[in-house]
Parts: sequence; C-alpha cells; structure tokens
Amino acid sequence: MGVNVDFNCVGCGRCCVGGTKLSFDEMVKLAGVFPIGTSFHSLPGKSYFHPKQYRHLKDFCLAFQTENREIGRVLPGIATMTPKGEPCPARSDDMRCSRHGVDKPANCSASPLSFTIPSDLPWTETPRFLASCPPEALRGPPLLRNGRSVDPAYRQTLADMKRAAVRDFALMKRTLELQIDLKINEGLGAHLAVQSTIGWRYEDIGHDRLSVTEGLACLLLAAVQLERLGVHQAIDVATAQMDVCGRYLEIWRRHSHAVEMMSAQVMRLRLLLDHLTAGA
Repeated sequence: MGVNVDFNCVGCGRCCVGGTKLSFDEMVKLAGVFPIGTSFHSLPGKSYFHPKQYRHLKDFCLAFQTENREIGRVLPGIATMTPKGEPCPARSDDMRCSRHGVDKPANCSASPLSFTIPSDLPWTETPRFLASCPPEALRGPPLLRNGRSVDPAYRQTLADMKRAAVRDFALMKRTLELQIDLKINEGLGAHLAVQSTIGWRYEDIGHDRLSVTEGLACLLLAAVQLERLGVHQAIDVATAQMDVCGRYLEIWRRHSHAVEMMSAQVMRLRLLLDHLTAGA
C-alpha cells in the first residue's frame, strides 16, 4: 500500500545541505556558484532494489568489464562537492535558495521526491527528506496519493531530468574513459585505474565522505571533444570553477577530503587550461 503525503515547501532551508545532482547544462550555468565534481558509482545487483527501480537505474548506467571479465554497471553523475552537513553555497542568510526561479537544479526542484525512484513505482513509506521539514510543510497540496505523485510539476521535473540524463550519456561515457586513461598515464595499472575511478558504491551515496571526485577537467575535455562546448566556453567554465574551489578551500578547510578533492580539481583544471589555450 502506498503512502499519502501533502507537501508545501516553506523555504526553511533545512534540506539545503550537502551536495546535489546536476545535469551537464546545469553544471555549465552553475560552475561559478558550486565546487562541482563527477561520480561513477558501481550499481549493486538486482537484489538491492525493487525490480522496477533496478530497471530504471540500469537505463542510465554505463557498462564496463571487470577484472574477472564480468560486466559491471556504473551510474555516472555530475554533482556539487558540498560536504555532508555543510550548507549549500546557494543557501542565503535568510535560508532561502538564491537560485530559486533563476537556475535552480532540477534535482532540488524535485525534492522531497527523488529521480532514482521511477514514476510508476509507488512510495511505500514517507520520503526520508521530509523528516527535517517543519510540520507546516506537511499541510500543503497533495504530493503523493497511494504512493504515486499527483503533482504535475514534479512529474514534469522528473521527465526533464530523464531527458537530460539521456542527452548526457555519451558525454559521461567519454568522461569515464578519459579519467581512467589519465590515471593510467599517472602510473596506475589498468585495474587500479578503473578501481580508483569507480571506487564508490551506489549505497555509499550520502555518507560522510564526498561521493564525487575531481573529474571536472575530464568532463570539460570530453565536452570539447564531443562538441557540447566550444574551447572558449570550456575555458570560461574551468576558470570559474577554479575561482569557486579556491574560495571554498578556506571555507571548508576542516573537511580534509573536500580540501583534497578541490585542491586536485584546481591542479587538473590548470593543466586543462594550459592544454586548451595552447590549441585555441
């Protein structure tokens, strides 16, 4: 039996902590706002999910061959590098989203529901994101009835996110290839290069450590190669991202893993800028 949930966002800002998923186009627009990385999560087996959810996620996965010649599946993504528990860089002092109505990520607009749950799979329990909401947020218009979304705005957001994921599929595949090649060129063997790039499990998402890596330079290079961005656009995005990472290195200095990732990001972006400007 699915749940019934009413919801009306009251702008309390309690959910505006930690990272959020982005499409490639959103990354380009927001590179001057958030530190941003890439993620390649290995997908668990069918037993971990409801069959419908597994099929839904599988549609967005890249296939790769493991050391044992088995076929593994990787869920690729682009996400902000905000450490768990830290306020989102877009959250204003009044707890409101500074990107609301401008270029707010679709993943945030979909909250408190989730892109990882297919629209034809009923919610059997209250979405966990609602646990932090004040009581008045749960006295809004209908969100779920018998576990299914009855909010047309959410359903449209979910459809838009699915289209963006399909559009970004080839780009993320090329990004993964470039990240593995980069690590091999840095001296790792092929197996270790794959293992270190696809080192995060899907079930680890949201835990204490960042689940994104310093992969933006490879993403931008892939975008130029596949003509999703021109060279000068990529240079602008890389420059904006270096500035943002430089600011947040100080703000998030107590988060050693975030500092490590952002420092590596700045280094790789600087090398990318040298490469792009030499060929421009």
